[in-house]
Amino acid sequence: MALPIYQSSGVLSTGFSSVNVGYPSVINADDILLMIVANDRNTPPGVPTGWTLINSDFSSTTSVLSYMCCWKRALGTETGSVTVTTGVPLFGVIHRYSDAITSGSIIDGAIIEDAIGAVARASTSVSISGNSTSKKIYLGVIGEINAAVNQSSVDWTVRSNLHSAYQNDMSLFLADSSDITSTNASIDNVGGGQMGSFAFLMKGSAPASTTEQEGFRFRNDDGSETTATWKDNQDVNITQAKNVATRLRILTDTVNDSPTAQITLQYKRTDENANEWRNV
Repeated sequence: MALPIYQSSGVLSTGFSSVNVGYPSVINADDILLMIVANDRNTPPGVPTGWTLINSDFSSTTSVLSYMCCWKRALGTETGSVTVTTGVPLFGVIHRYSDAITSGSIIDGAIIEDAIGAVARASTSVSISGNSTSKKIYLGVIGEINAAVNQSSVDWTVRSNLHSAYQNDMSLFLADSSDITSTNASIDNVGGGQMGSFAFLMKGSAPASTTEQEGFRFRNDDGSETTATWKDNQDVNITQAKNVATRLRILTDTVNDSPTAQITLQYKRTDENANEWRNV
């Protein structure tokens, strides 16, 4: 399996009663888009049409912090922005990953969450175990702060750490890791405010199957599978009279073999054009 690869992020978008969250400048078909939107109220923003919710959380106190994160498998034609409406100040960003699974849900297993809670705190963290077929994704959000957050985890790569002073300050954070062991992901709050975070495993894609011929050997049609004699050594061309039954054994190597893959044997005369191949 190929692990998902972080590619890019859009800019941090803000708005008072709605926000137009901008797409990254380059999007390819089957890319996975992660959108996280937060506000300073106790109701998470709604999920736009065409997107699927991953996780959402809200403060147990009024007018402090809520967020939602959702995903979408890209068509490759997305441009402009996605509008999210709540009626309060909003902050949002879209991240892009490639090499994720190309059908079905991207989520592998349970989502691990560190809930926002009711009071300001110094850090938010989760611990999540990975595997060899999925990448660990960690997203965090901090509301009503006056500075960007600090990442204090090892074995994680920070992909995006965005802060805006629009209305009530907000920071949105993204990191990922290919480490398959159970590791702690955390961010520190340097400005004060409420915090929340979560992590999940994003499924990787099945790599393309490739097949190549390793060898061939001609055989006489003079016995069974075990007793028939060989015409010559492996990988040696032969000259054969017409209308003589002759066997040909071919050895192929396939990388990332698919159980549904099929191999077709073709032939052509030596005096024919290169494109004159015929299926056996």
